[in-house]
Amino acid sequence: MQKIGLVLSGGGGKGAYEVGVWKAMEQLGLAKDICAVSGTSVGALNAALFAQGDLAKAEEAWLSMKPSDVLSINLRDTLAALLKGGIVVSPAIAAVVKTLAMSGVFSRDGLHRIIQDYLDETAIKQRGMPCYACATELPTFKKIYFSLQEHRQETIEDILLASSAIPVIFPKQIVQGKRYWDGFIRDNTPIRPLVDEGCNIIIAVMLSRSDLIPTDLYPNCKIIPIYPQEHPGAPLSFTESARKMQHGYDDTMAVLAPVFELVEGNYQYSVELLKYKKQHDEFEYHMQQRVANKTNLIASKQNLLKEMSKW
Repeated sequence: MQKIGLVLSGGGGKGAYEVGVWKAMEQLGLAKDICAVSGTSVGALNAALFAQGDLAKAEEAWLSMKPSDVLSINLRDTLAALLKGGIVVSPAIAAVVKTLAMSGVFSRDGLHRIIQDYLDETAIKQRGMPCYACATELPTFKKIYFSLQEHRQETIEDILLASSAIPVIFPKQIVQGKRYWDGFIRDNTPIRPLVDEGCNIIIAVMLSRSDLIPTDLYPNCKIIPIYPQEHPGAPLSFTESARKMQHGYDDTMAVLAPVFELVEGNYQYSVELLKYKKQHDEFEYHMQQRVANKTNLIASKQNLLKEMSKW
């Protein structure tokens, strides 16, 4: 049985790209087949919006961005602060920080506003889609996958703040008495909870071409990556949400549309094949019945002749 999961990476102001991916999946008819969703940092916010199931509201949330919702960070200072805080800066972490430095991050007030204005705990629970947000537990630095379905609105807000609490830039976030930092420290593309939900096809949306997927950890899964392609024009700013959504839409169509055309073609072929097989089986059954009837007729005639010979 095939189950499709969607994972959304963190990447600050590039997060509107993921809403464009969602829009393309809606147009392809794929969004309704997603069984579970997970994300880290801004990807966790978008995962919650996806679990809510209202694309128009997600688009409105990103298009409502204001300058006061945004903070810029310095790449060198942030990397130095991470090292000072005892965090091993792997190439994957360095790549995420570089993306954040280029695109900006939500301010705490900005993220609060988006959550309060556009996220509805009741809608998430009524729809029933498993939704996970990754954060880094302190002081163990253990990756934690929170199930948003299991929490109330206030705790969901704390979880999303924890998932995007960049060390040094923001204070540690408390969730139910425990301290957390941004999930990108341990898992910026949280595939594991989707696999645990039984998903064997994963659509993985990254916000940087430097992001890597540990495909070797999931040998039984088909992972379909969607990366930002090269687009003409100036570097994207945090507030150019419409353009980033369009890029996500275009890139997703380029990756998934040919696959769906092939699947649809194979589906139509299978339908015709089944029709032919059914017709063939009906013909064979009809011929067998004719043979059986003819055999019975011959046997009856022979019996009749045999009885007549006794007269």
